[in-house]
Amino acid sequence: MPSQAKIKSAAAEYQSTGLAAFCSRLGPVESVIHLGSAESLIEFPGISSLPGLEKFLIAYRDRILVPVELPAILSAYDLTVKQHALELISLDQEMASAMPSDSFSEASSRVGKAQLKRLRPLKDSRLIQKYIAALEEGRVRGWHTLVYGLSLATYSIPIVQGLQNYCEQTLGSFANAGIQKLNLPEQTLESILEPALEALPLLIQGCIEKCALK
Repeated sequence: MPSQAKIKSAAAEYQSTGLAAFCSRLGPVESVIHLGSAESLIEFPGISSLPGLEKFLIAYRDRILVPVELPAILSAYDLTVKQHALELISLDQEMASAMPSDSFSEASSRVGKAQLKRLRPLKDSRLIQKYIAALEEGRVRGWHTLVYGLSLATYSIPIVQGLQNYCEQTLGSFANAGIQKLNLPEQTLESILEPALEALPLLIQGCIEKCALK
């Protein structure tokens, strides 16, 4: 694990800037895939109206975000806490055949690799260095969800808040893209997101319990 000095530095930044600002550097600031690709991924008809955008956000949440992405984050978080590097590498390899689509796979790997570069300086974390070495050897892909979970554990970010932040970033990015597509005012963003976000606390808790994490 990182040295106490680095953990204290991360904690200080967390306290001074807030969880969302800090986690935005650990996970995707923008959604991993573009809105159009996401529509195709969940076989959703093209978004052409405000109600359609709201339905899309809920559909993506229920088909990809909660059942696919969050369990991967939780698994990586758990393995990192336990310092199980070989198991994390095996999980990365297993996920290659479980990706929802080729476009999602390519984007996830691209974002994950970019995030891993930020963790390279943590030389005192054997798990991180083993994972990076496996990536450089072509044995893993560095999926963004695994790197995000690894990052939350490495910097001792509370898992519930970390998952909430991840979901808000992902859905918020899609909502913003939808607003631009429909030429809607930015002021509508909050109301568009509300139906998809209001159930997240219960969905996240259910996911944590299902994955046997407390």
